[in-house]
Amino acid sequence: MPGNSIVADRIAWLEDKGEDWVEEEIIRLGSVKALACEHWTAHSENDDAKPGINAFYKWLDKSPERKQEWWPAVKKRRAAALVEASQHDMDTSTPMNFRHRESKAKSARWLASKLDREQYGDGPQVQITNNTLEIGSVFAEALKQIADTRPVIEAKVEDE
Repeated sequence: MPGNSIVADRIAWLEDKGEDWVEEEIIRLGSVKALACEHWTAHSENDDAKPGINAFYKWLDKSPERKQEWWPAVKKRRAAALVEASQHDMDTSTPMNFRHRESKAKSARWLASKLDREQYGDGPQVQITNNTLEIGSVFAEALKQIADTRPVIEAKVEDE
């Protein structure tokens, strides 16, 4: 199938470029989609080729270490870059562009909260591990508060 050779070529291209280069491009361009559009659509031999997001994720899946360690680190760096850029936008805004930049900054902070929940996310996260639902200390505290506020009814039980 013709599409498979394009994907294989793109995976080989990513291997040649290396993780450091790919990381810098994702940070610079802003997303995997932007990386694919910048480097693959224009340079493809096939005029019908679409941006190769699929090739990126197949390349990512080829290495468990890359997927488990490198990719989360890239997303954290991207989140930090988004927050820094949004702060710069707000710092350099004028009355004429304030609303636009404020909206852009809010969007950037929202995306950063999804890329790095630990640093920029809101509140406790629900995690499922080993088929066990872990909601965290917030849920336990809520149960304790409910238990502490229930009225206790004391009564003597009489036999008939």
